[in-house]
Amino acid sequence: MKRKSKSVCFSMVGERNTYWYTFDLTKEGEDGRIIVPCRCTCGCRCAKRFRHDTTTQGTPFLSPTKVLPKKDREYPGWTVLGNELYRLGGRVCTKELEECVYSKEPTQTVRGLDLIRERSGDSNNNGRWQRKLPMLVPRSRPQSVVVGEKLYVLGGKLDDYDNKPWAEVYDPVEDIWEALPRPPKIPREDKFFSTGLEDDNNDREKGDSIIILSLEDAILLEYHVANKSWNMSRLPETLSKLPKRADHDICDQIPCGSAVAVGQMLYWFSSTTCRLYGLHRDTHDLYTSEIVVDVPSEYEEPPMLGHLGGDNFFLLHKNYDGFYDGDDEEGHRSDDDDDDPLLMHCLKFSVALVVRKKRMNISLGSSQSFLIKNSRLFNGSVVM
Repeated sequence: MKRKSKSVCFSMVGERNTYWYTFDLTKEGEDGRIIVPCRCTCGCRCAKRFRHDTTTQGTPFLSPTKVLPKKDREYPGWTVLGNELYRLGGRVCTKELEECVYSKEPTQTVRGLDLIRERSGDSNNNGRWQRKLPMLVPRSRPQSVVVGEKLYVLGGKLDDYDNKPWAEVYDPVEDIWEALPRPPKIPREDKFFSTGLEDDNNDREKGDSIIILSLEDAILLEYHVANKSWNMSRLPETLSKLPKRADHDICDQIPCGSAVAVGQMLYWFSSTTCRLYGLHRDTHDLYTSEIVVDVPSEYEEPPMLGHLGGDNFFLLHKNYDGFYDGDDEEGHRSDDDDDDPLLMHCLKFSVALVVRKKRMNISLGSSQSFLIKNSRLFNGSVVM
């Protein structure tokens, strides 16, 4: 039987354009880039730090699947459903001189892009965005989850939570959007983790659900797809006191974004604490372990945590300083040179829960690295 492949799709923001990339996550082997600089016993931070070699010799370049003008859309949500990349809402902006004037209202526009390349050799402009049925509500920076071959859109910057659906679902077969019932509590300031969970026993009428974790409110929401109902459970108040992002006022002060649900466990990664967290959905026990990688914390999305099956996970991030060892003496590119590539890393590892100590043991697996041209900021990713 042919093994089902799994890929990741991610975007990078450059000076002028937004670039979309895809690569195969199931590639075997190790490229030798993982470096653990010391194993001393003094308890210093470097003892558990995972570094990557930043030399570029033999490192493959990754070509973009699609290039879009940066002014095309600001702060959209996006996900992959089947083989299509969906761009959801966002704010339309126009550019006059050096100022970008944003529309006062977010848009409800939805577009899809077929990620299967029909023509080889045209990696930059292969395929075209296709207009889809618009969402019921205009949204900026919504989160999205795919479960049961349907697309669920959650939250986003809405002007009026009281009179507009906070969440809605799209059925690509029927080509319709449907509002979801209002949850018992809307996460404060729209900062939350979200993920989908499909029933392991293939009993979708029973087990498919959308899971939302709000650390700010210390609540766990679960939307049951079969009966279209929400459940809410209160979490220990200590969860709301986990370190928050405070690097600058644009970044979310509360960790949010994509999480990973595996059975009864919900996992997420914090670039603030450089720790992997796991929450048991029934007992509310919190597991944690340090996994320190050199990642930036300002102006962009945190590293992406993804699931490869079983106990295997990956962390996708760009190199800490963002650039490869270029032409200058210190190995940094100049600010006015958009052509120098940067390094992206995909660190693969396995997780074993230590129930008695409420912690996780992390074992390194392998690493994939790529050179990316014309891009500066890592802007999030989804698994296909």
